[in-house]
Amino acid sequence: MKKLFVIMLCTVIIACGGDLTNNQPSSDQRQSSDQRQSSNQKQSSDQRQPSEQKQSSDKRQSNSGRNQKQDGGLYQWGGSALDKLISIDFNVPSKEFKQQLITHKGFPEEHRQFFNEVHASINQVVGSYPNYFYVVYDKERSNEENEPIIQKLKDLNFKGGRLRTVADVHEERNCLTGSNTGQSRTASTNPVSICLEDLKELTWYGHQYGDSSLEELQNEPWKNLTRLALHYAHEYFHHYQRAHSLDRGLDYQGDRDNPRTTVYAPPWWIEGAAVAFQNAWLRQHWQDISFFDGQTWEDGLGNISIASVTNPWAYKEIRQAIMGGPSEGRGRDCTPDFTMGPWTERYDTERAPDADKCPAFMMAAPYLATLTSWQTVWIDIPRDFYDLELGFWGAIEKYTGMDTQTFYDNFNAFLRAGDPEDEPPAGWQPQPGPFADYADFFSIASRSN
Repeated sequence: MKKLFVIMLCTVIIACGGDLTNNQPSSDQRQSSDQRQSSNQKQSSDQRQPSEQKQSSDKRQSNSGRNQKQDGGLYQWGGSALDKLISIDFNVPSKEFKQQLITHKGFPEEHRQFFNEVHASINQVVGSYPNYFYVVYDKERSNEENEPIIQKLKDLNFKGGRLRTVADVHEERNCLTGSNTGQSRTASTNPVSICLEDLKELTWYGHQYGDSSLEELQNEPWKNLTRLALHYAHEYFHHYQRAHSLDRGLDYQGDRDNPRTTVYAPPWWIEGAAVAFQNAWLRQHWQDISFFDGQTWEDGLGNISIASVTNPWAYKEIRQAIMGGPSEGRGRDCTPDFTMGPWTERYDTERAPDADKCPAFMMAAPYLATLTSWQTVWIDIPRDFYDLELGFWGAIEKYTGMDTQTFYDNFNAFLRAGDPEDEPPAGWQPQPGPFADYADFFSIASRSN
């Protein structure tokens, strides 16, 4: 997730180069799915070459994925950290509004209303989970006016509570990031997800992606609000993913060889699943938002998207470039050299150079949906990946019969199969009807004591 927040690979929307473990920056420190990476993004110092990366990945790979008991059984199910998270319903979906919006003094009321309407709608689909904080400061206001922000970040133990000024806050802006008000993986654990953004960045949200001028956003503010709604949905979906990793952590940016600290979820699923959800949610629920009154889907909102890899035109443009044709549109940063593999499983420099910008890696999520279903992509996998015997890659094998390398080999072949003008296969796009008809988020079997 980008330090500002770029939707793609950070939707890529949506989180850029970061870590979605309980205490690490989230997916918005990564490069945007629109192939834009924050200039402030912190990169890993690990500069290994792809062959070396693969060797490292293979060390933690079993026939079923990455989840052998490598710690000699030291990880104890039902431990104190798990008990604590279960006690606060950390992984239990609710329709109660639990998201918290924390703002500077004088925050525009219309922004608050928009935030509330969007998240109330999302809650009806995904469910509401605790410990999600959306924090908006204004770098052009004084420290006193931003004091509610500074104090809240201190209360959340963000960056150890060391931020003292709005300039400090601005330097640490990130979406999605995180903290822990207790001690991770102990009985006091209390992990929180934090989206920390500047008001101006929200106000001109659409302008960040280069497809709308400031004048257009002033004259047609619904364009900005459409992108902002997608952003909200994307980032909250990451919180949903994180909730079901419980005390293990979602991905493996930190202690990557320890199954106690990660379920080994790769960026292509973290981002691809979130991107598909954000666009499917908006298509079905845009009329829940009063700010879109008077708009239409066909003549307006349907033309606004962020990282829409499930759309037929994006599918064609990306495959066309990978097959050696013109590189344009969504495929403008793709080349025939692109391949998916263990080297694409991180948000940092361990990705192969050609994978940094090409959004093809996110297409692995709809590809998985064609093999299984969106119910599996969105719900069954996060239901299962906490299990130490499964983790993410064990869940993939459970539902596809493929081990890690076979999945990558088949996906790479899929990107080059047939004609570049072929339509996407059946199941590529989420269904146009209500979510409950094909993906019931409230059916997720949450782990409990």
